[in-house]
Formats: sequence, structure tokens, C-alpha cells
Amino acid sequence: MVLADDGPVEISESGVALGVRLSAPVALGVIGWAGFWQSEGFAVVPSIFIVLAVVATGIALFDLPRAILFDTEGVHRRCLLRTHMIEWDRVGALERVPRAPFQPRRVFGMILHGTGEPSVTAPKGLVLRVGRKRRYLLLNRAERPDQWDLLSSRIKIWAPHVSIPRRPPV
Repeated sequence: MVLADDGPVEISESGVALGVRLSAPVALGVIGWAGFWQSEGFAVVPSIFIVLAVVATGIALFDLPRAILFDTEGVHRRCLLRTHMIEWDRVGALERVPRAPFQPRRVFGMILHGTGEPSVTAPKGLVLRVGRKRRYLLLNRAERPDQWDLLSSRIKIWAPHVSIPRRPPV
């Protein structure tokens, strides 16, 4: 089965989402620098903030994807300073981001709505599972339904062994 248009599928983050990701390391660095400026000598707490800022910056630059490209070869995760390619034969599944054990929105939704059932939350982003334990973040938000339809139809052709989650609700 061959599609009329068998080109790659790209899903990218907006500039605002990228700016929000990079604001956390900047904020940590500013807090650490302000602590050094206020102290007279070496201070432990500002040092911790500086170390956290360096680690968060490294993660944001090298491991948080800003665009994902799916093609016949595999999945290309484009981060700010690197591109990571994962071949389809290594991919086990596409999954939704796992839910946190404690979800304040669900608890407060139950309280506000007065029901015993938690309120329905929006679907989370996509994670690529390689092997049994290795997971790579693809998106931290739900993709649009038209993007999902195109992507799922192409994955069924390119990599029929990859399991995919259900379509996100409209």
C-alpha cells in the first residue's frame, strides 16, 4: 500500500513554548547570581541554583525537542543544539506521557464539580519507547487530530510493528 503523498510528517513546537522552556534555566541562573551578589563570599544556596541552572540549560539545549520529523527512516528529534535520529526497527511504541501519581487538577475538579468522578483531563504529549525501559519525549502537548491522523496512517505503513495510542479527542 503506497500513499499518494508519502512525504515526511513534521510536528513542531511554537516559539512561545520554546521560550517558556528556556525561561526556567534563565530564572534559576538569575536567582543564583543575585544570591552571589548579595553575599559577601562563597554561598552554598546560590551555588546550588547556579548548578541547577547549568543542568537545566543543558537539558533544554540538548534533549528537549523543538520539532519532530517522522519519515521512512525513523524519527528525527530536533533539539536546539543536536538532532537525534531513531530508526524504526529500534522503536517499540508511541505512548502518551504517563500521568503523575498526584494530580491536583483532578482532585480539585472532583471538589468543584461535586461528583465522585474526577474531571476529564486533556490528553498528554507523545513519548517514543525504545526497548523495554528507554523513553524519549517527543511532544509535551497533545498534537492536533489532523496531524495524528496523518502520522498514524504513515506509521502503519513505515513501521507496522510499532504500537500507537488512540487518537486524541477533538
